[in-house]
Amino acid sequence: FGALFLPAAVCGSLRPRELLRVLRQAWVGYLALSVVAVGYLWYYLTGSFVRKQPGYTSGEVVHYLWVAWSHSLVPGLFGGPLNTDPLGPQSTAGTPLWWLVVTEVVLGLIALLGIRRLGWRSLRGWLILLPIFLVAQYSIATARLAVHGPRIGNEFRYISDMLPLAVLALALALMRPGFDPAHPDAPEPPPSHAARGSFGGTATWRGMNRRHLLFGGVVLLVTWTVFLTSAVPISRRWHTAPGRSYVSNLRQGIQAADAKGPWSLYTAMAPNTVSLSTYGRYSSTPFLARLVSGHEVSTDDLRRPMYLVDPAGHVVPAKFQTSSTAVLACSSGKQQVIAALKPALGKANWTIRFHYTVARPSLLRFAVFDGSRYIEATGSFRGFPVVGSGDLTFMLRSTAIQTLRLDAQRAGICLSDVRFGRPLPAS
Repeated sequence: FGALFLPAAVCGSLRPRELLRVLRQAWVGYLALSVVAVGYLWYYLTGSFVRKQPGYTSGEVVHYLWVAWSHSLVPGLFGGPLNTDPLGPQSTAGTPLWWLVVTEVVLGLIALLGIRRLGWRSLRGWLILLPIFLVAQYSIATARLAVHGPRIGNEFRYISDMLPLAVLALALALMRPGFDPAHPDAPEPPPSHAARGSFGGTATWRGMNRRHLLFGGVVLLVTWTVFLTSAVPISRRWHTAPGRSYVSNLRQGIQAADAKGPWSLYTAMAPNTVSLSTYGRYSSTPFLARLVSGHEVSTDDLRRPMYLVDPAGHVVPAKFQTSSTAVLACSSGKQQVIAALKPALGKANWTIRFHYTVARPSLLRFAVFDGSRYIEATGSFRGFPVVGSGDLTFMLRSTAIQTLRLDAQRAGICLSDVRFGRPLPAS
């Protein structure tokens, strides 16, 4: 955006000669932008940050782009969405219909005013902003749309970095270019629609057009009022959010557990008031523990003292409470070994733990029957490589469980002491 903004702001035309002149004058800045951009792209493309999530339609992409533009970006230009909807610990735009219509109409009038003042030159700002907006939001759609749907366009964080660019784009759409040192003899164009004084001159205050000052003051007053109306509830919600004390307790608890020696953490889900369970593994306590501590945290390793994170964020010693059991026969070949749970379990985030013995190195994969279909218990892309014998535990996705299925690769895979339940504080 910065590379395109400068020629769009200062060039009288976009002929190659004019563009080359700007490039020669600002070559140091362009070189710096190029180095930063190349470094960022290399870091982003070679890293593994957010996986793409297929499963959305082109219609959903268009819907998402419209929501991000009309519900978040455009109201943000005028101070904010007025209302916000709490989403667990976060806030999303809850733009009223009347404010959505008002902001869209006002933006359209601004676009027409820009064309009246500057002609087609006014379109430069929009031609810079729109491609960047589309590319940025499409990259978000590839990772979030399939999971959350078009409503994710109401998320402030996905649009906040576009707001400064949108303000600069409005400046290009409305304001005439200033003094050009390459053409010092060119006369400065007279101000259009200047307010007339009582003696026929331009009404000014300290060299500034009074009508422009009055209009700018009204716009700032409205914007500040809307901003305060939108921002104060969000600030209050964040200030009183349970996640603040949760994170503080979690960080202190990890430090205290590290000081005692090796330990491991049962996988569980954080409360929805801290992180929504719909975010999957991003709301799991091991993920949050790694996030707040800045280092890897051992997870589900039964060879170590086991801990869990309680709803308040405290890291405490844990015990396993058994709610159901299953008895599986040893595999006699590549087969599916099925066993019923006694008793069957209702829908919840259940944890399984068992003892295994394998004749040769094997990959353990499981599925559970919820009453209507089998669900891959280990996810669609992972299993548990095991050798010899040992104990294993992991948390299942939220589901009811009537039967457990082991997808055995070979003969000689034996499971014993198969238990389903939940980790609880030891005391």
